[in-house]
Amino acid sequence: LSPSPASILPADCTSVMQYARTASASSEYGGHYKAEDAVGPPTHHGCGTELGGSWAPRYANRLPHKLTLTFAQAVFVQHVRVWEHANPPEASGFVSSVVLHDVHGKTHSIWSGTDQTACGGILS
Repeated sequence: LSPSPASILPADCTSVMQYARTASASSEYGGHYKAEDAVGPPTHHGCGTELGGSWAPRYANRLPHKLTLTFAQAVFVQHVRVWEHANPPEASGFVSSVVLHDVHGKTHSIWSGTDQTACGGILS
């Protein structure tokens, strides 16, 4: 994902890494696959089945599903990483777009396309 142009960053800008603080979704599977499981650092790495600890939509289908994340601090975004875990593993590569909302309510589409991320990989 493309970095913001350096010319719009304040001179005193420092690097900040943060994970999502809150989450909501258009639907959720429940149990160990709730929207709130998408907040904070990843709970596991790599690909596996039946691990839980990550969001999944209620129905496993090709319809669009939406996960909305909020963060503690408004920042100039330079990089976004999406940790992907799928059950079953061949269901990975499910992200179709990444959209950011700025403090003024304007949306910015920063990525869309065909997600080729393997199970346990990171879309960035």
